[in-house]
Amino acid sequence: MFRQIALVTGGLYLHSMPGRFESWQEFQNNCAKYNIDRILCLTSMLEIAAKSPEYASAIELQKLSCGIDIYPIQDFSSPEDQQHFSSTLQLCAERLQRGESLLIPCAAGIGRTGSSAICLLLKLGYPLAEASDMVTAAGSGPETSGQKSFIASYAQRPNAE
Repeated sequence: MFRQIALVTGGLYLHSMPGRFESWQEFQNNCAKYNIDRILCLTSMLEIAAKSPEYASAIELQKLSCGIDIYPIQDFSSPEDQQHFSSTLQLCAERLQRGESLLIPCAAGIGRTGSSAICLLLKLGYPLAEASDMVTAAGSGPETSGQKSFIASYAQRPNAE
């Protein structure tokens, strides 16, 4: 299920791993319906292959209907390199500001997705409480104390690169 976070420009959608909980065709139809321009994939290719073989195949054969950036984060974890993560989110923020639509999936679409979405909203200038509320309302958010700590740390310097 594509869950939208309303922004002034662009479209931000949260989701579970494509093809994991819906048919591959349904996922593709929703990408077209919501005009998804890019995916920020938060899972490794190994995890994708185990949980959604059709998604793995589409990535490997370059048959996605949109662009993809893969920034793997281990399940129930947070990014290991805050500077690289911040640079990745900066590119996402720029795309959203140009009016593009971005889909952020992890495996279940909750912890890694929610944590990353909060950090992206911080990058876009939203206050932490508002960003957290927006993501929670969309059904995602940090699941672990480590993810919560990462967000708190990131909120101190969301524009540091």
